[in-house]
Order: sequence, then C-alpha cells, then structure tokens
Amino acid sequence: MEIVQEIFDRGSMDVGELRSRLGAPKQTLARHLNDLEARGLLKRTTDVKDRRRRLVTLTQEGETFAYAQTQQRRAAIRRAFLSAGPEAVAGARGVLSAIIQDDSQT
Repeated sequence: MEIVQEIFDRGSMDVGELRSRLGAPKQTLARHLNDLEARGLLKRTTDVKDRRRRLVTLTQEGETFAYAQTQQRRAAIRRAFLSAGPEAVAGARGVLSAIIQDDSQT
C-alpha cells in the first residue's frame, strides 16, 4: 500500500516519478499498479500535455482507503506516545528534529 500512500501524500504523478520515489523496479511497480487498478484504488491516464506520460491518480475509493489508513496510523502513534510517557516523547521529538535538520542540510 506504499504506492497508494505516496500518491495520497503527494498527489497524482507519472509512473516514472512514482517508480523513482519508491525505488521500485519497473516490472514490480507495473504489477502492483495493475493490481491496485483492478481493485479500484487508482487509475492511470495519459497526460494531456505530454501524451508519452502516464499519470497515476487515486480513485475516490483509493482516497477513502488511504485516508482511513492514515487515521489508523495516527491513532497507533498517539497510543504509543501516550503509553511511552513524556520523557520518551521528548526523546522521540529530539530524534525527529535531528533527522529533519540533517535532511535540510543535504
């Protein structure tokens, strides 16, 4: 479901960009896209500006699915932080801040 989440988070994109973002082999990505399209979670269309590009977009069912998955993850993270306690939360925030800061410098 990483494909669905990536499109949900970033919006429609072409197959090449999606493959690059996920680091997925071409055949593997095609197989997964076929499966997700058959399940009605996404659709592929030809880009009207550049007919060589195939855009991948979530369907309404895909949007609903991704939203529900996002909410479940948020709830799980919230429960984990609540059970871990304030010191663990502060430590996690420090680690995440360091990661964000490191990413902004590269």
